Amino acid sequence: MQITLPEDSNSKFNLSQLLRHLIGVHRTYIVTGQQHVVLAQHTKDLSLDYWIRSVVAQNTDTAQATNDVINQICATGLFRQSGKLNCPNTGNLCNGIELV
Repeated sequence: MQITLPEDSNSKFNLSQLLRHLIGVHRTYIVTGQQHVVLAQHTKDLSLDYWIRSVVAQNTDTAQATNDVINQICATGLFRQSGKLNCPNTGNLCNGIELV
């Protein structure tokens, strides 16, 4: 399943890449972590926004974990949105997506 990045000239990534990432970090969820800063100043390196920028996106200095991207991921039926996920960077409860 391809997820389109509207903020990155409509480039795409395969959802299996995200699933492999989550398996690799031993988590069943990922916080959104969208920040409107350049990648070098991003403070949530364990977030979806950071992962998309550092692994997938060509435009790494633009926030990529937009509502559109989250909606596309959740529309696959593999994930759902949650506002009560423990941020691995801050320990705070954050918005994100979790495996169903």
